[in-house]
Amino acid sequence: MTTERDRQQGWSARGPELVTCLPERPSAGHGHRPRPGAVAVHGAAGLAPSPAELQRLRRVADGQEEADLIVHGGTLVVVHTGELQRRDLLIVGRFIAAVTRPGALGARRGLDASGRYLLPAYVDERIQVEQTLLTPGELARVVVPRGTVTLLADTSRLTGLYGPRGGQLATATRTPMRLLEAPSVPSAIPPMPAVRAAMVPRQPVSLPESAGETSLDVTGMAGTLPVGPEPTGGLAGAGPLPGSGPASRLGAGSGLGPASPPAGRTADDDAWEALLDASGGRSLIDLVVHGHLDRDVRRAARAGMDPMTAVRMATLTPARRHGLDHLLGSLTPARLADIQIVSEIAGPRPPEVVLSGGRLAAERGRPLFDNLDVVPAWARERLSLPSGLHGGSFTVPAAPVGTAGRGVNAAELRITQDDYPYVESVVVRPATVDGATGCPGADPERDLLKVALVTCRVHRDRPAGTRAGFIRGIGLRQGAIGMTTSVAPGDLAIIGAGDHDMMTAARALEGMGGGFVVVDRGWVLAACPLPVAGVMSDAPWDAVRDQLDGVDAAAAALGCTLAAPFLTLAPLGQRLYHPPF
Repeated sequence: MTTERDRQQGWSARGPELVTCLPERPSAGHGHRPRPGAVAVHGAAGLAPSPAELQRLRRVADGQEEADLIVHGGTLVVVHTGELQRRDLLIVGRFIAAVTRPGALGARRGLDASGRYLLPAYVDERIQVEQTLLTPGELARVVVPRGTVTLLADTSRLTGLYGPRGGQLATATRTPMRLLEAPSVPSAIPPMPAVRAAMVPRQPVSLPESAGETSLDVTGMAGTLPVGPEPTGGLAGAGPLPGSGPASRLGAGSGLGPASPPAGRTADDDAWEALLDASGGRSLIDLVVHGHLDRDVRRAARAGMDPMTAVRMATLTPARRHGLDHLLGSLTPARLADIQIVSEIAGPRPPEVVLSGGRLAAERGRPLFDNLDVVPAWARERLSLPSGLHGGSFTVPAAPVGTAGRGVNAAELRITQDDYPYVESVVVRPATVDGATGCPGADPERDLLKVALVTCRVHRDRPAGTRAGFIRGIGLRQGAIGMTTSVAPGDLAIIGAGDHDMMTAARALEGMGGGFVVVDRGWVLAACPLPVAGVMSDAPWDAVRDQLDGVDAAAAALGCTLAAPFLTLAPLGQRLYHPPF
């Protein structure tokens, strides 16, 4: 019989081969109290095991009942301490019931992970879903095969555009990906727009597959793995950076018990956040070509961080920061069974298997689920241009009396050394001025273009209208580009060398319901429709990627000097416009 003292220490009557760490008195939060200073997360209440689930977890851990699934033969990564231990994971429903020594207990089904490592699934605390241009369900098909199961989404932009339902639009999905609404962590979000101005090179069409000669047999999860060599090193990257050794790792025990109180910030925390700030955000191209948090872990290891520390930074650390480490971030009892099975820690290949809540979600870099999410009707509300909008609406007014010859104010787009865009005000003297009206015009030869912010009637909290001014730093020689801005209050931003092409771009955006468009001489050259709230596509991710490549290439053909003009400009919103006088 298990004594109270045994249970507090995490052991059952079966002996030291079994680790449980389950609470004695089940509750909806299984005894967890939010850690002081933790960032509040909306939607996490339903993640904790119910009293009935806890009772079954305890019965399985005590050997009184079989588990649903056992992952056996693998080497467990203990993220609290950085240790590697040969352990079996017993899974009941959504949760890990026990972590045992090999062969201690059995289950109805087995998944042989011999020669592989068992890692917690990654937790992303920096995502803004609309920045990827994908709906949550389609985003899941990109990031889950990379090992990320939980996203703590900053929904402030969509909430600013559409109120509370905007936040729901960014977090609602029936896929294996778990999306929770969380405010941004100031220390973890760069002050500039999260999308860098530099465009990554075009890469192959499909998500990468594992190139290994052996693969996991997951058919019905009853088969076994071809037995590979036992992990000996398997860690990509160089030795640890100063401060990343065992003495600086969080936790001092085996890592299989309850999470310890958060330690103070370390050099590893600063190095990890600096790496994320320099990684270029979470644009669709970044995710498809380079990867998600798997890419960041890999880059950290290559930069000299201990690979175990890098894994902890992408799992346990964000879970702790948001008060979710009793549910996420480690492979310990009573935590959600979000598991990666990998052949190399911080290696280049995607996980061979990803489990989300104890269920198979991805295999060898490919999702094992479809996106069946339905976009709510309100998110497809028709985008309406202001009544009476015409080419003349983009005319910049003449200088007020007494200010002639002083020049006009213009927005100038500049790029930092770290490839982040910013806008500042400059004074320019347009060479082209209408002799009859005195209205200044665009001068593409001197990189001076018109910019117009068009407020659509879909935003009923303020009247429709158009503000026209000038902008530099885009490089267009002719034509126009148009986009729906991804920040409140959700204007259309039209930049061009001529009023008529700007008007064509505005009408094209209205017809698409929002998105990106390139126009020249009255013709639409390329478009990337974003009809979901004007900032997300309802198309599959690979189609969106091709459309994005198309508008970028068309803009470049018209002389645009920005590598990724739409992903660079859309998050800037009203900052693109400065009153000319």
